[in-house]
Amino acid sequence: MKEKLAGALGPPVVAALYHTLAASYRYVVGRPERLDDLLVSGPVVLTLWHGQAFAAARFLDRRLHRGGLALTVIASQSRDGELVARLAASLGIPVARGSTSRGGRAAILALYRSLVKQRSSPLVAPDGPRGPRHAAKAGAVLLAQFAQVPIVPLAFAADRSWRLGSWDRMEIPRPGARVAVVVGQPQHVPRRLSSAELELARARMEASLDALALEARAVLGAQQAEGAAVGPVESTGERPGKSAGARPVESVGERPSDGPGSRRAEILHEKTPA
Repeated sequence: MKEKLAGALGPPVVAALYHTLAASYRYVVGRPERLDDLLVSGPVVLTLWHGQAFAAARFLDRRLHRGGLALTVIASQSRDGELVARLAASLGIPVARGSTSRGGRAAILALYRSLVKQRSSPLVAPDGPRGPRHAAKAGAVLLAQFAQVPIVPLAFAADRSWRLGSWDRMEIPRPGARVAVVVGQPQHVPRRLSSAELELARARMEASLDALALEARAVLGAQQAEGAAVGPVESTGERPGKSAGARPVESVGERPSDGPGSRRAEILHEKTPA
């Protein structure tokens, strides 16, 4: 369905629709200390499930790429990949073309070079470009092994969204949606791996992404509970207190007065330019 949409409207039109929608999203970060660590960590291999890419794109650009963690995106040679490439280009994020099934070796090599030479962190959807959904391939593990940098999984979830009928069930947050973001623990990959150890590392990455997806949903639930108890987070700008067993939650955004290294917490709710 994504390819039909891109084919009917054209990648530039779809990209413009994306920017209009995404400008209304409000991002809420669970475990904010991990985001702070990520922004000063140096290059890593970032992973997220393919179906979360639309919800993630604006945050990746505004909070990570412009926040000091340079990114490179992999896009397949398909029409779907052309849409990803156009969108990334409109955000000023470099693109490596290819996938694990078509042009994969060239794409992995391009990501490795950008990681080592430009210190740019590659963003990989390990279940892409054709699935199966939430079944990770080993490409991100191999990339982390070759470059000797950690894998950092990410998860995104929206409180209200549409779901496409595509293999990845792409989540499209509705206008004004609140989108939860969770950064996972770094996964270090040894320089030498047997086949069995490579499979264990792949399975561990897959399990981490699944667990983080559930945690992102829990962050939304915690925000809704806080809103019912003390009012909307946007109206206070304060970090809600932690109850027993609660996970830290922080609403993150940008203000013109903040410098590049700022960690100021607020809601990201940028209005679409007239």
